[in-house]
Amino acid sequence: MLDWLIRTTLEMSVLIGVVLLARPLIRRAFGAVLACDLWLIPAIGALLPMRPPRPETPLEAIPLPAEEVTRGLYSAAEAWAEPTAIRWEALWLAGVAAWVALLIVRSVRFRRDLVATAAPFVTSSPAIIALLERYGLSAARVFTTTRAGAPFVIGLVAAKVFLPIDFAERFSPQEQQWILIHELTHVRRRDLWARLVAEGFRAAFWFNPLVHLAVHLLRQDQEYACDQAVVSRCTPQERYRYGRALMLGTSPEPRPSFATFFRNNTERYAMLGKYKESTWNTVAGMAVCLLIGVSSLTSAPSSVAQYAGKAGYNLGAITELQAEVHMAQFARDTESTLR
Repeated sequence: MLDWLIRTTLEMSVLIGVVLLARPLIRRAFGAVLACDLWLIPAIGALLPMRPPRPETPLEAIPLPAEEVTRGLYSAAEAWAEPTAIRWEALWLAGVAAWVALLIVRSVRFRRDLVATAAPFVTSSPAIIALLERYGLSAARVFTTTRAGAPFVIGLVAAKVFLPIDFAERFSPQEQQWILIHELTHVRRRDLWARLVAEGFRAAFWFNPLVHLAVHLLRQDQEYACDQAVVSRCTPQERYRYGRALMLGTSPEPRPSFATFFRNNTERYAMLGKYKESTWNTVAGMAVCLLIGVSSLTSAPSSVAQYAGKAGYNLGAITELQAEVHMAQFARDTESTLR
């Protein structure tokens, strides 16, 4: 278990680094939806039992001299998994349990506050009623709340939309529709399910700060992708109204993991005016993202190890030894390693 945890942590950290470098370039060149999809790379990498090999390149197919091949190669995971008196597995499981308990407590408190502050949303606007019907959401699952942070949507199975108590006074009828479209697009895109999976990875790798950063940036990319899905076919006037609703709906309050909020961000405003839907742009972006994913999730060919056998080492003659260590004594002030 410890070997798997160390190995997966190191590989996931590298894949997160790849996404951190690629996402701003992909977002500006091909749109926010594809940039958000890049987060599938570290998730898939963590679930793969082993990386499939890539085809050999001409450079990798060149055999190395026998003298340059060492027989004492150790992986990064083996280098970290040294003998120690610390029960790392127990410490890891305790951290997982503590993080899951924290999420449950936060979720219970959040829902308790909603129950105390929520009221049914009543509207006589035919446009809003038709909008809810188009997205398959019953008007009985739309509420108003005095809690700061609205509007947002919660619920994995039966999604519920929560709007600010002054929703009708703060926003014009058209802006009300844009806000509802934004929140309902989160439901249609299954963003809350993606966040649940992300929280599962964060609970499993709670000790890795890169995973916490990745979850935070995933939420940001989901907002960008939702904006793109909403305005991809809008006119400039509609984009302006959507951006105005975005600005009026801002709230600085931190939010729980399973709720999406209408947040204020300068880069989001810039994207609203720049992005234009294009089939060619989407296809090219998908090809680039697929290339990044395949290159990141496959391992380099093992040509060096294969040629080591041809260079004079009789790998088949190596004897496997099995033993049990009953007692080990290390000299004081001496660096000793037991393998």
